[in-house]
Amino acid sequence: MANERLIHDVTYAMSMHILELISGCIDAEQFPDAFAAVYERVKAGIECYEMQKSRMQHRLQPGKN
Repeated sequence: MANERLIHDVTYAMSMHILELISGCIDAEQFPDAFAAVYERVKAGIECYEMQKSRMQHRLQPGKN
């Protein structure tokens, strides 16, 4: 899997950006819960993408005959 630190950094940045976009729709006291929910969903999406990419690369490797 890709570097865990890179996944965290991208996930954090994306989560903050998403929350900036919807900041007018949530109260300040909801921010921590909203951030946690967005962070987990973004992280899950990135990890899923990485797994699919890895599987595809493995399938594309020529067989050893």
